[in-house]
Amino acid sequence: MPKDVLIARKLISMALEGNLDAIHELADRVEGKARQRIEQSGPDGGPIPYDLPNTREALELRIAELLGTPTTPTKPSARPAKRTK
Repeated sequence: MPKDVLIARKLISMALEGNLDAIHELADRVEGKARQRIEQSGPDGGPIPYDLPNTREALELRIAELLGTPTTPTKPSARPAKRTK
């Protein structure tokens, strides 16, 4: 008999005898481990602070700063002229 089958049978036998570690291991394997809830918060339990750039230029400069790359902010493109009939 394959070793994995022998191990599984032994684990089941131990769980049936009341071994809590074996019961937990079987439950984790059959049902999946319970998810752990994690709460993230800012200072003193408040919201996480963030600062969004308010212009495209400021955003591009911030991205360049984070990436460590020099950049020249792009100028806003002119809106295309409306076509007339």
